[in-house]
Amino acid sequence: MQFEIVDGNIDAPYCMGIYGAGGSGKTWLSSYAEDPMIIPLESGANHVPVKKFKTKPKDIDQVFEMVRYIIKNPNICKTVVFDSLGYFQSMVYADIMKKHPTTGGADPKPVTGISDYAFHKGYSMALPYFEKLLVAIDALQEKDLNVILITHSQQKNTQTESGDSFKIIDFALQSSNNGDVCELLRRRLDVCLYMQSVARTGKKKGGFGGSTTVAMVGSRPEVLVHTRASSTFFAKVRTANESEVETTYVIDPDNIDESSRKIFIDTVGQKRENNEPLNHKTRRSNTPKY
Repeated sequence: MQFEIVDGNIDAPYCMGIYGAGGSGKTWLSSYAEDPMIIPLESGANHVPVKKFKTKPKDIDQVFEMVRYIIKNPNICKTVVFDSLGYFQSMVYADIMKKHPTTGGADPKPVTGISDYAFHKGYSMALPYFEKLLVAIDALQEKDLNVILITHSQQKNTQTESGDSFKIIDFALQSSNNGDVCELLRRRLDVCLYMQSVARTGKKKGGFGGSTTVAMVGSRPEVLVHTRASSTFFAKVRTANESEVETTYVIDPDNIDESSRKIFIDTVGQKRENNEPLNHKTRRSNTPKY
């Protein structure tokens, strides 16, 4: 067998994670990726005018059927967006409980939730579904397609090596010892963006000459997009132009198009057509239907 050696970067499709609180604009940001196609696991993509399957998948098998359809028709898009993994996980749990309706053992009881299985067994059974998802991502990338995984954020407790406890912001996915999906995904992602919605504030005069900080009524919040990990959240960029990526980007509510597109240009090397800003609304209005 012969092996080819490359001295330098390999231009390959990326796998990106975008996570944050509900309503922070994760799906909207993903629509600025190169020619996106959304697999709509939830209804949040309904009002984002880019390509998507018209109906949501009814179960986990249909999710993978949609993936296979894209693999067989790779020219319909350049980026596949899974929106969101929280709903993917719910379908996984539903499939497990359908196939294993009782707790088993000497005294089996009906299962009403994934935590009903003894010894975290339900979470262990869920892990292979996510491993299958990673295999599907590999198959999409072999077709030269980028992949974006969207999920919500959740505050979780963690510990230092010395045993001190503190809170972090993590993916809102299972992270038990018997099925750590979050760690599985963190290792796979080339880029992970954490989106944080920050209210605009101002000073309000109070009694006796003092003032207090209050949210500005009627103003849209700024959205911070973090690309580097901190002690309280995970983020990363592992691309050829990593040194040029800013630690934090601001999506200006008064200039969403350019500030959103700049994130993709900087983090994954996405280029403008003819080096000119692409009108997001025009591109989306001309999107064909599938």
